[in-house]
Amino acid sequence: AEIEINSSIKTGKFSSHLSTDNTSGNFNTRLPLNDEYEIIVKVPKFPQQVLTVSTLQVDSSGALNVYADFTSPDYDKKLEELKISVEEKLKAYRRNFDPKQFQSVYGNARTDMLVFEVQVAAYKFYENFNYNNVKGFPKIIRHTDPDQITRFTMGNYSTYNEAKKLLEKIRKDNLKDAFIIAVYKGEKKQLLQLVQENILK
Repeated sequence: AEIEINSSIKTGKFSSHLSTDNTSGNFNTRLPLNDEYEIIVKVPKFPQQVLTVSTLQVDSSGALNVYADFTSPDYDKKLEELKISVEEKLKAYRRNFDPKQFQSVYGNARTDMLVFEVQVAAYKFYENFNYNNVKGFPKIIRHTDPDQITRFTMGNYSTYNEAKKLLEKIRKDNLKDAFIIAVYKGEKKQLLQLVQENILK
């Protein structure tokens, strides 16, 4: 987080050394007494939060705790709506896509600037991903998409069949939700789109 502290009564912008507690992850600082402060907390991809704290009635040994919560009911509601939308699209996709037929026709097909990757996980909070589950596999690539979900992928193959071999190994190691994605000219594509848009011929 990026934290800015402003004095409301005495000095305006206030410079203070911030240290981090290695055990709790909390930010710590010392504030002069008999003042009120505005604490601006900035975290990438979230609206900044402005918190207030007063030292008007605190003695020199007192400690104040201030919490910034970067989730909200509105934010969680938007994520839930997005999840439902994605699930509906996936259902429609599965009704129209036959993976066995795709593999038999396009398994070894190659197209310039088209690669196949294996997605192994997706998290709202990327810290929840357990890297121990993928030890011994190709390097994990972590990227956060516009929906603020962080997705973890591995592999970079020019054919579907090459990616399928990796997928089968991953699924044997209990990553049952892994699946193959296509990336064409840097843009994610569903496998069915590769056919519909004549990317694979």
